Amino acid sequence: MAVADRVPLAEAAAVFVFNGPSSSGKTSLCSALQSRLVQAHQHLQLDAFRAMEPAGYWDDWERQPPDLVARRLAALCRAMNAAVSAYLRHGLPVLLDVALTHPESWRYLLEDLADLPV
Repeated sequence: MAVADRVPLAEAAAVFVFNGPSSSGKTSLCSALQSRLVQAHQHLQLDAFRAMEPAGYWDDWERQPPDLVARRLAALCRAMNAAVSAYLRHGLPVLLDVALTHPESWRYLLEDLADLPV
């Protein structure tokens, strides 16, 4: 596809961030909102990104080299944030369902979505 054939971007949509511990109802809340909101919202979940990881990916992470753990965390956060950004930049609003437990994950979110409505 030539650059001229690309779909033009719309005005950026907003992301609503639902952050909390596991089993706190984030997914249920997002699903309920998704079915009730007038405008269609994408529901992006940390759990969906984690489901793509191989079994045992974070096992014994305390014993893994710190640089490996940092790279894995950065890759997970940045990939998820890139997906959110892509939807928003195409004018499609997002419900982001996450458990941001590390200070770095907050920093990545703030950096990656700094110019978008959050």
